[in-house]
Amino acid sequence: MRLFKQKKSRGFSLIELVMTIIILSFLSLILIPLFKTIEKGGDPVIRARGVALAQALMDEIMNKKFDENTPMGGGPLVTGESPSGAGTGTTCTPCDDNRLYCYHCIYPSYIEQNASAIGLEANDHDGSPAASERSKWDDVDDYDFLNKSAGKFEKNTFWDQDGNKFTMKGYKRTVTVTYIPSNAGTITEGSPPGGKLAAQATDTKRVVVTVTMPNGEIFSLVSLKCNF
Repeated sequence: MRLFKQKKSRGFSLIELVMTIIILSFLSLILIPLFKTIEKGGDPVIRARGVALAQALMDEIMNKKFDENTPMGGGPLVTGESPSGAGTGTTCTPCDDNRLYCYHCIYPSYIEQNASAIGLEANDHDGSPAASERSKWDDVDDYDFLNKSAGKFEKNTFWDQDGNKFTMKGYKRTVTVTYIPSNAGTITEGSPPGGKLAAQATDTKRVVVTVTMPNGEIFSLVSLKCNF
């Protein structure tokens, strides 16, 4: 009877393990950038859709009047008629319907007295404010309803100015509107600090439309609407 000696199994040596780690490390330097390129290969399309989503809303907003009290045709609210036909005054008498014979009452509290607080007014919705009621939004600051902090922003589902719904999965869109000084040194989001109350009103509003894309990128469009 022949006896066969069974070979003992052995594991990897330390040198083999080190060499394997080194080889895998070199491979990762090549493969990881390749995988990232493949993963983000659709970025130009994603960005183009995000830019279009932001620009469409910004164009819609900037076509609205400055304030709820702004007359048709734009410009500052006409609040009085000059007895002499020109100049400014500290008091104003009611203006008739013909704007050609009216002038702007430019006194220190003019803006504050004739501005409305930023946000939706009662005539901009049917009692339950919603983004789908966009056909009723008639001035720039109504769109602050889509402010991120208020939790009313659009995500995945969006509306156009006629209240029509459309879907873009993975996208989010927010709007912030604030009063800022017309001579502000910067108009970027967050600086200078803006106000949202009529008491903080100025002749300029800053509109920031921000879009978050499916790949996590975030960008903002910033515009100014002036009451001139």
